[in-house]
Amino acid sequence: MLPSLAVINNALHASFPELELYLYESLDSTSTFLKSQEVIPSLCYCRQQSAGYGQRAANWQSGHEDLTFSLLLPFKVALHELDGLPQLIGVKVVECLNAFYALDAQLKWPNDVVKAVTSDSGEVLCKLGGLLVEVRKYQSDGCWLIVGIGLNAQNDSQQLPIEMNNPDKPALLKSGCGFNDYDQEHNLAFFSVLIGELCELAEVFAPGFFSQQVDAFKKLDYFSVGQELFVYDTGTRKKGVYQGIDASGELLVSIDGLLTRYRSGSVSIRPCESYE
Repeated sequence: MLPSLAVINNALHASFPELELYLYESLDSTSTFLKSQEVIPSLCYCRQQSAGYGQRAANWQSGHEDLTFSLLLPFKVALHELDGLPQLIGVKVVECLNAFYALDAQLKWPNDVVKAVTSDSGEVLCKLGGLLVEVRKYQSDGCWLIVGIGLNAQNDSQQLPIEMNNPDKPALLKSGCGFNDYDQEHNLAFFSVLIGELCELAEVFAPGFFSQQVDAFKKLDYFSVGQELFVYDTGTRKKGVYQGIDASGELLVSIDGLLTRYRSGSVSIRPCESYE
């Protein structure tokens, strides 16, 4: 997918001299690794990850062709002012994927990178990757966040594991971004541009910033306002109607005629037509 670690190191060091680079053939988890390092702007990349994790501590293993990395970056906002940041990170990921690979990828709240694939049995929702934002350090006027991103390489669709704490929630199909259909230089250019977009986002993000950018998420949203869906929350399933997201990144769903707001990462949504 990418050239040798030495070539990656030279390219990224030239483009991002402010980042401490940690590049490995294999690790348990790039995000876990950064939790044990000095709190300075850093990037950790590995070719193969054995104990990666996503939202709700879901296991996320990656092969040597997948793209797995984490960034440790400072944000000049307090923790309670981070509304909408994961959604904006998702926007940057999908915009870069679509620009470099013409994928028509979309976002599924809160943090899934997905693609709708048409099969003989109808539309199938496939997961191309995901992201997770964790707090490394915080104070009253700012914080350091670890942004972990995992993107599948190959278009070898397979069912992802069902979550043990939510056994009734249907699993998505795992699919890939097709990195191996492109040469290593193209993939390295994508990686570098994505890192740059995320570093820039860390620089410009401010209180209320997402409210100015919410339309960017709406353009990439897999769900349409008025679409029926299932909401899965700590072992329960409720049927509702999608009402979009608000200016703070909260999910809005009408359930039994009442508007319900969700912001917890423990919540997941699925389209009704695929899982009834």
